[in-house]
Amino acid sequence: MGVSPRKAMQLPVEASGPRASILLPDWREIEKRLTEWIVDIYRQHHAAKMEIAQIILGRSVYWD
Repeated sequence: MGVSPRKAMQLPVEASGPRASILLPDWREIEKRLTEWIVDIYRQHHAAKMEIAQIILGRSVYWD
């Protein structure tokens, strides 16, 4: 689109109208699936970082 992320954040956002939770009848399910998807990405990233740390340090870095 030719707009940098910094400039995009400065552009006005149209926020009038009903909320997405009202417009989408399955909003609760959509929200649940998106949350699970985002948390799963975080967990994968965290597990990869812990595995790298374990390789570098030569010992377990998990807290039991």
